[in-house]
Amino acid sequence: MKFTTDNFNDYTKYIDKDTGFLHIRGVIARTGIQTYYGLEIGDSEAEPMTKYNVYRPKDEVLNNDSLKTFINATVTDDHPSAMVSIDNIRELGKGSSSGYEIFSKDGIDYIKTNLIITDKDLIFKIMDGKKEISAGYTQDLIKESGNFNGLDYKYKQTNIKINHIAIVDAGRCGVECKIIADSENDIINDIKITKGENMKKIKIGDAEIEICDTVDGHIKGLETKLADSIKSIETLKAQNDALVVEIEKGSEEEKEKEMMDSVNDKVAVLLLAKDNEISLDSKMSIVDMKKEFLKVKSNVAVDGKSNEYVDAAFDMMKLQLDAEKTKKIEDSQKRASENFDSGVDKNSTFLANKDKEL
Repeated sequence: MKFTTDNFNDYTKYIDKDTGFLHIRGVIARTGIQTYYGLEIGDSEAEPMTKYNVYRPKDEVLNNDSLKTFINATVTDDHPSAMVSIDNIRELGKGSSSGYEIFSKDGIDYIKTNLIITDKDLIFKIMDGKKEISAGYTQDLIKESGNFNGLDYKYKQTNIKINHIAIVDAGRCGVECKIIADSENDIINDIKITKGENMKKIKIGDAEIEICDTVDGHIKGLETKLADSIKSIETLKAQNDALVVEIEKGSEEEKEKEMMDSVNDKVAVLLLAKDNEISLDSKMSIVDMKKEFLKVKSNVAVDGKSNEYVDAAFDMMKLQLDAEKTKKIEDSQKRASENFDSGVDKNSTFLANKDKEL
């Protein structure tokens, strides 16, 4: 873009050297009378191409709910054909506002804010003379006649909510609503300014950034959430540590149980070996004891076999031996019973014969 020397505004000292963004102030809105065409008003009774005076009262423009909408409002290059929204912000957004100040002059109240322009083309246009400001907003229009500062009006705006701040060649607000530099403060010289949002400076790394109360409150809210999250993490860590202790305790108990089971298994193998007159070294592992038992008792070749194979072969051998032992006991009991019955029969015969002799 080519700069014209007649219109060029040297705002270069307000450009951040690291980002290239333009940081500057601007008067963005005012109270009082503004002129609208009938087609802009939305009243079916208004003549479309007739101009009407519309009153923007102080208690509406400076209403706290309305003022809050000036904070972090989107800056646009001219007014877009549609209101700025999530669907078009990437296309229309050229910067934003931060905080606001209120000052008065000649019965009119003005709103001033800090602006950051992030679009290179719009920065060039501002330096080339495009610097008036016009706010885009929603509002409820009331049909009401009156007079303000000698001017008659037929409508009044209420419930004003800012949608965007447009940089324009000529705005409805008038020449007072514009970008201002240090040398352009004639509009507010010797006027007491009321700050609508206290500005604070915070450091992020090596950079010092100015923020308003609203943003500061949001940051503090995030800090509180972070502290709560850290506390929750510490609580969870303590619970996890306690759980680890319980698991380790359980592991120790499990190890002790496994050790006792192993001792009991060895004792069982040694007792079985003794019953079968097989000598085993108690210092051997349980698997080696079973292998030796199988080798001596049945000549079963288990060398090179898995522990599971050895266990299964030993269990089968034990079942077989238990069955044989049980059978021996049953046979012994059977023989004892037969001998007992035979003895009873012999005794009965002997007694019968004695009775005959007598």
